[in-house]
Amino acid sequence: MIASLGIVGTVVEFMAKKLIGKRLDIALDDKRRACEAFWRLRLALSEVERHITDLLAELERVDSGRRLRLYTHIIDPTITALESSTESFAKAAARVYPALRIYEPKLASFICGVRTGKAAVLRHGVFSAISSACKTTIERGPSSPVAGIRTIHLIAPEVLPTQRDLDSAYSQYDLEDRAPPLKLETGDEMSPWKEVNLDLSIVERAIATKDNEAVAEMYVVLSDHALALKNGIDALDAFMRDRFALEDLMAATRGTSRI
Repeated sequence: MIASLGIVGTVVEFMAKKLIGKRLDIALDDKRRACEAFWRLRLALSEVERHITDLLAELERVDSGRRLRLYTHIIDPTITALESSTESFAKAAARVYPALRIYEPKLASFICGVRTGKAAVLRHGVFSAISSACKTTIERGPSSPVAGIRTIHLIAPEVLPTQRDLDSAYSQYDLEDRAPPLKLETGDEMSPWKEVNLDLSIVERAIATKDNEAVAEMYVVLSDHALALKNGIDALDAFMRDRFALEDLMAATRGTSRI
């Protein structure tokens, strides 16, 4: 999840901005199901944002010289929490497609098709293609699986995509040129989509925890990702304020304090 934060944030921002101002006459039940789906996505993204903020705070201490080096016993719980939040994010993202399809079928298909680099698309829900290309692996000490982190490997874009990149791809997207329909894990049928390759340059960075220059580079990279994630969350908030009434949000938040 760490390596794909920036792309997820950029795609969420694009999605939300496309939806703002779109008015549809839909049944109340459909509207509230959609509200709950977007609210669950918001909660999952907030959880991720909280963990990345904690990690950045520790990286900044090394970057600024206030800490001599990156101590793995401090960052280990945060990285573990960040990676484990992928599961809750995936569950929330799986609910987005049926909700998104209500408002804009082309956008729903486009978001599902977005992929990065040459990685194959994992067709089980929104944003799944992103996580198939961007990975984080942890190399630990040789003594045991619980030994301290020695190196963090980030496989992530050299440069994050922009809203203009997505707009350009979206303007050329043909809804009719799609693959056969699929079934989601939730039981919903997913309309087919065409792959959207952003053709980003994916690079692997190996950050040794004892290498302060590498840690400083990681701080800069993840700061960009965190900013893109924040922009995505802000845009999602703006869409939800624009589209849903207080009663819809209250109905959506019942039972969603934990995902």
